[in-house]
Amino acid sequence: MSWLMLLTTIAYCITKAMKEMVLLGQPELGAAYLPVVNFFVALPCSFFLGGFYIRLQYRHSTRLAYHFLCGLLLSYMIIYTFWFSSYTSGIGSHAYWLLQTVLPNSVVKPIAILAGSWPAVCYYTACELWGNFTLMVLFWQLANEAYTTHQARSLYPWFVTISSFGMICSSYVMDWIHQTTDPVYTSFVYTALLATCMNALVWSSSSPQASHTYKPTTRVSLHWSSMFKLCANGSAILCLAASIVLYYTLSNILEVTLKEQVVNSLQNPVDYLSFMRDNLFYQGSAIMIMGLARQFVFPGLSWSVTAGLTPTICIAVVNGFLLYSMNLLPFSFGHFEPQSTIYFGLFAVIVLKTLKYAFFDVAKEMFYIPLDADVRSQGKTVVDGMGARVGKSGYGVLQFLLFSCTGHYNMIALMPYLMSMVLILSCLWAWVAVYLDQLYHAHEDSIYSPDPA
Repeated sequence: MSWLMLLTTIAYCITKAMKEMVLLGQPELGAAYLPVVNFFVALPCSFFLGGFYIRLQYRHSTRLAYHFLCGLLLSYMIIYTFWFSSYTSGIGSHAYWLLQTVLPNSVVKPIAILAGSWPAVCYYTACELWGNFTLMVLFWQLANEAYTTHQARSLYPWFVTISSFGMICSSYVMDWIHQTTDPVYTSFVYTALLATCMNALVWSSSSPQASHTYKPTTRVSLHWSSMFKLCANGSAILCLAASIVLYYTLSNILEVTLKEQVVNSLQNPVDYLSFMRDNLFYQGSAIMIMGLARQFVFPGLSWSVTAGLTPTICIAVVNGFLLYSMNLLPFSFGHFEPQSTIYFGLFAVIVLKTLKYAFFDVAKEMFYIPLDADVRSQGKTVVDGMGARVGKSGYGVLQFLLFSCTGHYNMIALMPYLMSMVLILSCLWAWVAVYLDQLYHAHEDSIYSPDPA
């Protein structure tokens, strides 16, 4: 499991950097389009893939689902690398011509731009879903099947530390890719090699818990309607999903704003890999230091503190960065420079990622274990598969509406409209965090309290 975490993290970081470099390198596409792509393309694909994963896991095993999903998503990376990387589509002009007669230009323009870049949009989606499912769903599903709550308390923080080391390693891999003449081809070779090793580790696993066939205690409907019903009837899964959605929504607004400023400062789109290299190195180092500190400095940290640190600090950091970007903080008056905003944003992203991986992810995975096996399996797919995707792309529809209503296509111009939404979501997350803590302790007491009989 430790080797699997290391290799999965390196592959995840490579695909994360490449999908953004490819998409942002397209003509007329900017960072503000990332949430639009996430909502209108990646989100529907995530719903379909999540439902397919649940069925495959139910009928066969988690291990077989792992192999199939890896191969399915890697297949389009192969197609793009060898056929579509230099493909020029004329669909955008046709889409613009067909729609301009019935829709205003402010609505037609972003649709036509996305349609004209469909190979890159599909590549972005394949990389996004591959990383999301292999790391956030499949790995932790195997871990939750293999370990008890007491084992997870000591092992899961170490997995996070190993993951941070993988981020540091990936920064050096990113540097090698940046120096090659064909970064797309080189990144695919590294990803394919890593994916082969990951699948070999899962296949050769001798742990019966990690490769058993999943059979729920009662037969349940595996349609998305039943999983939505699970969220509606179970406050635990609903609140956990809401917490994930709120984290990703706030952090994604911050990241998209930062990436727009970074892209505007670059002369060559390939140089974006240099930014990702530095970003991954500092993120990995910060997460590793924090993970080790959690192990040795305060190993007895309660679940409440572990889960509560992330929303508390993230709310402050995200709002602070956005206010600084709008030159509304007192210490920014008279000293506002674009480069200082990039440094502030990079620091904010590192803080958010460090808190999530070192604290929140550990608390989130421990939250599943006291739950019923049926609820745990379906709930994890809903929260980590759907919840993460909705959080990353949920405000994409709002951003598209802002494109249409305002005619602005960059984050700085849209910031006054988004700032009020961020303040509301911050208050909502604080309330969800308090209620989630109450639910966790209630479930744990019901599981571990002595039987009166």
